[in-house]
Amino acid sequence: MAFQPRIDWKNTTLDEDMQLVVIKSLGLDINKEVAKIREAWVNKAKTLATPGEEVYVAQLEMAEL
Repeated sequence: MAFQPRIDWKNTTLDEDMQLVVIKSLGLDINKEVAKIREAWVNKAKTLATPGEEVYVAQLEMAEL
């Protein structure tokens, strides 16, 4: 069976009922990727903080979420 996605080019969307789930590892080091994301979030939070506010980051285990 061929996959024929329904694309709404005007609204740049795909019909969700027709989507396949594809999970592919790119061989990335997950710890490095997490560090990059964390740094980006901290940098953004710092730009939104008011003078005197500090940015704290905590890592939670899945069970804690």
